Amino acid sequence: MKKKIAIIEDEVIIAENLGRIVKKLGYEVVAVANSYAEGVAAITAGLADMYLIDINLKEGENNGIKLAREVSNNSQKPIIFISSYADTETINKAKFTNPVGYILKPFNQQTIYSTLEIAFHNYQKQQNGLTVRHKGDIVRVPFRDIMFLKANSVYVEIHTAQSSYLHRASLKALSKLLPDNFVRVHRSYIVNLEHAMALNSNVILIVKHRIPIGRRYKNTVLKSYAGT
Repeated sequence: MKKKIAIIEDEVIIAENLGRIVKKLGYEVVAVANSYAEGVAAITAGLADMYLIDINLKEGENNGIKLAREVSNNSQKPIIFISSYADTETINKAKFTNPVGYILKPFNQQTIYSTLEIAFHNYQKQQNGLTVRHKGDIVRVPFRDIMFLKANSVYVEIHTAQSSYLHRASLKALSKLLPDNFVRVHRSYIVNLEHAMALNSNVILIVKHRIPIGRRYKNTVLKSYAGT
């Protein structure tokens, strides 16, 4: 199956050229957006496996950095920035959104090929856990260590036996990245059934934590727990 890429670039000629190169390299282009609003629509659609985003959209604060945050909040799919600039200020702004690559204009087919291949390879290697920002550091939390996740306003609390991490994302977005042993038990909770000790119709015990089971999730939780 072809990997799917969305291109968000406000210079139409550059976007079309990039699309041709990406298709020639064997990828599928699922969206080409030429504005911030079109970029948000492409991200919300959620069809892409990776996003190529122009970091300097000419719309003031509605730029590539802001779109990268939209990706993080919606799906955490990998991002590659495209830019004419490699100055310290631009790079510093970009790196805090955790892109998997950075392509300088003017680009060529070989640059696009090498960047995409390495980015996809590294991203797939990392899919055994979640990457979160914790106290200024970027931390990799293995799936096997996560006991449960709890929604907290615009953040998600990620709890392990040793620590907890507060990550800016939605529970819905993170749920798309989790393996099958993670189950939604409540509108505010997702649990790792590998850490489940017991349950009844109202509560699931995750080590020492009593996690409520929402009415709409009971049947799914019971079936999933019985199958573990």
